[in-house]
Amino acid sequence: MVTKDPMVTLGVDLASQPNKTGVCLIRWDGKKAHIERLALETHLDKDDLTLCQLLRHGYKVDGHKIDKIGIDAPFGWPACFTAALAEFSTSKMWPPDDDSVCECERKRKLDKRFGKTVFPHLRYRRTDEIVEREMVERWNAMEHRPRQRVRPLSVSSDRIAAPAMRAVGLLAERLCRGEAVDRSGMTGRFVEVYPAAALAIWGLRSSGYKGTKQRHVNRRKKLLKDLEGKTGLSVSRDHRELCWKSDDALDALVAALVARAKARSLCDPIPKTDGDKKSAKEEGWIALPQEQSLDHLAG
Repeated sequence: MVTKDPMVTLGVDLASQPNKTGVCLIRWDGKKAHIERLALETHLDKDDLTLCQLLRHGYKVDGHKIDKIGIDAPFGWPACFTAALAEFSTSKMWPPDDDSVCECERKRKLDKRFGKTVFPHLRYRRTDEIVEREMVERWNAMEHRPRQRVRPLSVSSDRIAAPAMRAVGLLAERLCRGEAVDRSGMTGRFVEVYPAAALAIWGLRSSGYKGTKQRHVNRRKKLLKDLEGKTGLSVSRDHRELCWKSDDALDALVAALVARAKARSLCDPIPKTDGDKKSAKEEGWIALPQEQSLDHLAG
């Protein structure tokens, strides 16, 4: 685990399209933190600096390699879903909705957590279940609840599937080049993050900041001000205006902050059960920062 400064963290808000993909590089040195680069991927391409180049193990910022990389996209699919696809490709058979092979007891729990829906065990990963539980508990504890609470999307049946394909492709590229890749985030440089969940855990407004209307811009301005105040982060005028303009850029910044929390052991650990660790290694695992971690990222 990386704990010493200076440290560099990279946040990537990975979208299905390059022009919606944001990247943020933050350099940490004691109580000082400075955004070295914040851009959308299309802008990076003009500088001949591609996303793959940023992820290289040898890429340096002021002579320092990138220590931890937070990517806002799933690192895998539900194990039952991949097993069902493999079976279908050979036998053309599909498991019934009450398939006992895929942990029927877990399916019943998923029905309670995500609502009665078809094939919940094929749609949601174990980490999605953990995040949903955490977000429900926080939502229920709020005195003034927002209209919608944070909940993970299904990587096998929702629009986040395309970013997941990009994510696993990038991780596979690093693996082919000899870098150790751990989808659970327990070791290595890469960690799966969920910016909206992180904001909610930190006590910040996690909804209403995505969009192009003035109310969305105002919400992003407030979020950025809060993040700067709690972390001591130094943000240039250009970077500040980009966060105001683009929720993708702001999410990339949050991803870099969660990467810092992970590097400093300020994220919730994966449950110690063998099943959860196996799921994390196979399906990926969302790193949830601890509640007070935002105040301790610098220093």
